[in-house]
This record gives sequence, structure tokens and C-alpha cells, in this order.
Amino acid sequence: MAGVNLFVKENYLTKEEAQFSEDWIISNQLPMTFLGNENLFHILRNFETKAIQSDNNFFFENITKRFAKECGIKINTFLKATINVNFPQKTEHSKPQTSHNFQHYNCIIYLEDADGDTVVLDKHYDKPKKNKILLFGPHEHYNFYPKYGRRIIAIITFR
Repeated sequence: MAGVNLFVKENYLTKEEAQFSEDWIISNQLPMTFLGNENLFHILRNFETKAIQSDNNFFFENITKRFAKECGIKINTFLKATINVNFPQKTEHSKPQTSHNFQHYNCIIYLEDADGDTVVLDKHYDKPKKNKILLFGPHEHYNFYPKYGRRIIAIITFR
């Protein structure tokens, strides 16, 4: 997309990372918090305090560091990190949002094959595929909810 910093790579996780994700994250071993809208999340790094809240935080930040470096993007500080689990909803998609009101990057790591595209700037539709990674700047984005099953992603923001 012209004028948009957007990077995508399929099958990005190493064999060991994919296995850890499968064994620990996808297998329901990770404690989750219910959001009240039938979605779940697990905080890895708290946005307000920047405090690390999960032993799994560095697993995802290290993947993000490696991909950002390959894309020529320097990470100065991590801002927040969560694992989000979406289920089918009455509404078609989440509300469009920009993660922060300042310059930053968003990194999404898809942890499971699912429907429920990520949409950036109403132009780029990215289909969730297990072990795929997506990195983009401070652009408005949202996701479609899956029609069946669940959609599991790690989302890490940084500047």
C-alpha cells in the first residue's frame, strides 16, 4: 500500500516458537480475563505502567524485535502487549481504533488459523493465518469477528 508502512510475513515463527505457542498459548493453558463482550484477553505488558504482567511477555517481544529489525524499524520502547481471543459476536466487527494517540507501531502475531480479517485503513484486509505476522504504523484498524470458532492474536505496540 503506497504511503503506509505495512509489513506481512507468513509462517514467521520458528519451529520452536510455533511449538511453544501451540503447547502453551493455544492449548488453553494461559489464564484469560473475560471482557464482558464474550471476548478474552491476557495482559503481557500493561500500557499504563509498562509493567510486565506475564512470563510470556518476552516470548512475543522477542519475535516482534526480530521482525521489526528485518523491516528496518528500530524499537525504542514497548508500550503494551496482550493476547486477544475473539469469538463470534452479534456485531460484524470491532470499532475502528488507533492504539495510541502518538507515533507508534502495531505488531500482530496470528496464533491460530481463523476467519476474522484485520483491516488497516479500510483498505488492507489481512486474513489470520497461524504463525503469520503483521506490522503497521499508527493507522486506524479493526477486526472482523470470526463467524465460528475463535480468533487468537498477540498484539504488541511499540515506538
